Amino acid sequence: MATVARWPGPLPRKSVLAYSTIELEVRNEEHRGALVRLWSENLPHHERVGQVARERLQWLYDDNPAGPPRTLLALHVEQNQIIGCGSTLRRRMWALGRMIDTGIPCDFAVTKKHRVGGAAIGIQRALVDGSNAAGLAFLCGSPNKKSLPIVKRVGYHVIGDAHAWVKPLRSAYKLRAYLKHPLLAQLAGPVVDLALRSLDLVRVPPRRAWVGELVDRADDRFDGLWDRARERYMIMGEKTSAFLNWRYGGFTTERYRMFALTAKDGGALAGFVVFYTRPDGKVFVVDLFAEDLQATLDQLMMGFARAMRREGHTSIYLNYVGNGAFGERLKRAGFFRTTDLKRSLVVYFEKGAPDALADGLLKRDNWLMFDGDMDI
Repeated sequence: MATVARWPGPLPRKSVLAYSTIELEVRNEEHRGALVRLWSENLPHHERVGQVARERLQWLYDDNPAGPPRTLLALHVEQNQIIGCGSTLRRRMWALGRMIDTGIPCDFAVTKKHRVGGAAIGIQRALVDGSNAAGLAFLCGSPNKKSLPIVKRVGYHVIGDAHAWVKPLRSAYKLRAYLKHPLLAQLAGPVVDLALRSLDLVRVPPRRAWVGELVDRADDRFDGLWDRARERYMIMGEKTSAFLNWRYGGFTTERYRMFALTAKDGGALAGFVVFYTRPDGKVFVVDLFAEDLQATLDQLMMGFARAMRREGHTSIYLNYVGNGAFGERLKRAGFFRTTDLKRSLVVYFEKGAPDALADGLLKRDNWLMFDGDMDI
């Protein structure tokens, strides 16, 4: 049976509404306990989350190099119960020529009994209303289509839909779906695979000046690449070693690895891909960065594809929102658009934000956001 969290302390001033919100105090153990209970009972996949909620809380609130999330607890005033929560994860981003502090909405949870009330939209509204005062230049996230009307009501702007891309590496699993005779699919597979490899060599001939390697953690070469190349982009999440190692090497529910493209002569990093794999042979890219979105990106993606093919994987999947030119480079590397996700990139900024910032944020082609940027 679900437990009911009582508010640990004096109630806020009662209003005409049934719900109110209170800022979570990171060091208050009673607050942390209430948050863990809400996560464990109400987040998607809450059974799995409940087993690691304490570890996840430490990872998000104590270890994040950008600082702890800003979290609100929703209260049912008359019943003196904590019935929901919502957070904005602090995220350093490169935006229109400078590094700024932003927020990524995450971890919205409302107890089942109160999901038809106004608690959810009350949390969302309170988070956006206090974002600028909390030092966040803007908020951005990727709600599903069901949540989209709610975030639009509180002032978010829709930038564009997430695009899903796939690159086939091996053919046998697809051939079995189309060829009725299993032996025929088995015999045809190596021939089709050879054609796929040959086509990749024609699309993007490998450059001997660069070599690929698989690593588990980011080092100072990643910082050098970020400092050197970020000005070639308009809006994207921070890609420093500190962030990458926290996001993909700390507490996670996946085992992430990195493919690094480096120069043979001096070892300088030209680009990297962050990914995880599934037992069925599928590879999922969650983050990447390249020195440029031209030849370097081509070499990065094709080198990564060769590495995944050598490991025996069957296909690579990648989702992103933003720059249309990035999609054209994916086509060059043998990716093709598949069924797009039912998610959109949205952004919130104060009405008094500078015109240059507001105009820049509303242009889809200025953005380049991946799964690792938009979810946690």
